Amino acid sequence: MHSTVMQILYYSSIILFIVQQERSPPVIDDFLYVCDDAYKRDELLEMEKRVLKAVDFDIGIPLSYTFLRRYAQVCIVIILTCNGTTQN
Repeated sequence: MHSTVMQILYYSSIILFIVQQERSPPVIDDFLYVCDDAYKRDELLEMEKRVLKAVDFDIGIPLSYTFLRRYAQVCIVIILTCNGTTQN
């Protein structure tokens, strides 16, 4: 694969990961800025679609800990971890 294809694959994969993990992910234009506008918006979105098709849209589900941590943040609850520390 050419390095440009690998780079756009990398950025598309990062976008998919962040969209799944973050409650307010950055917009595509922010990624294009980070890429120094080396790619067009359509190219990045097309690669994102190709990645999703390649994994049959099976990008997994969040772990229970991730879900509970996010739920606690929304409900403004403090979580006591097994080692005695707290998380908000």
